[in-house]
Parts: sequence; C-alpha cells; structure tokens
Amino acid sequence: MLLVLFGARQWHRRPKDPSQGRLPKWMAAIDRLTTVKVFGLGLALALALAALNAKNGQQVCATGEERCVSSRCRA
Repeated sequence: MLLVLFGARQWHRRPKDPSQGRLPKWMAAIDRLTTVKVFGLGLALALALAALNAKNGQQVCATGEERCVSSRCRA
C-alpha cells in the first residue's frame, strides 16, 4: 500500500512539460562511463552473481522464469 501511495505522489510531482524533466544523478552518471569502467562494472556484477551462486549452491539461469536446481535448469 505504501508503494502505491509513493508512486501516486511521484506521479503528481512530475513536471507537466516533458522537456522540464531531469534524470536522476545516478542515471546521468551512466552517460559519463568509459568503456573500461563499463567493462569493470560488468565484471564486478558477474563476480557478485557468481559469489551468490556459490553461496546458495544453485545455478543462476539465463531467464528469470526458469527454476534452477543444482546444476540443471528446468521450466
């Protein structure tokens, strides 16, 4: 319920003219990333997912709709 109220509040606070809208700071920072930084960020994300995978003992599947058990994915 709080999430719905927060969303309604954000919706009513949006600028009426779309050209007046601004990106959040973290989204604007993505435009300034270099190729090396993007590669490093992707590598860090892959390592974090691998660490979570090892901790849970289950394989992370490519699609979010599949359920993984041990090393085999199934629908």
